Amino acid sequence: MKSAAAYPGSVPPAIVVPGSVLARTRERLVREAERVALRTGAELVVFSGKDEAEHMLSLWHGPDLELVVEEQATTTAENAVRTLPALLERGVREVVVVCAPAHALRARWIFRRIYGVHGIRVGVRPARVLPTPAALVYELGAATVARRQVREHR
Repeated sequence: MKSAAAYPGSVPPAIVVPGSVLARTRERLVREAERVALRTGAELVVFSGKDEAEHMLSLWHGPDLELVVEEQATTTAENAVRTLPALLERGVREVVVVCAPAHALRARWIFRRIYGVHGIRVGVRPARVLPTPAALVYELGAATVARRQVREHR
């Protein structure tokens, strides 16, 4: 990951944090987003998820920067689609998606397809969360519908 010094004179990446149903995982996502913000000099963090975004906002103890809450998304594809307007309005050209490790491959695939058509580069930073067997099974099942979800939202 590039340091803040790697972005002189340019817009640093924004950080997008899709929610998790587990409160402990949300806390780890926010801690990782704080670390990424400090390393990159990010000026914007977007928390996304119907029942998770406000909670993640309340956990933030990172640098003083713009924090945006998107509270409608219920799927990863919706996280990408519903956070896109905030990024485009601010001229963001690069995003770091902070998510659980089990979610990283699918999140990368979805966000790159939705953001990429708008010229936004996507990196993924997994948080320090041990994947549970249930999370792995969920991701396998969710992967079967990811292509359809992206098509519906493009």
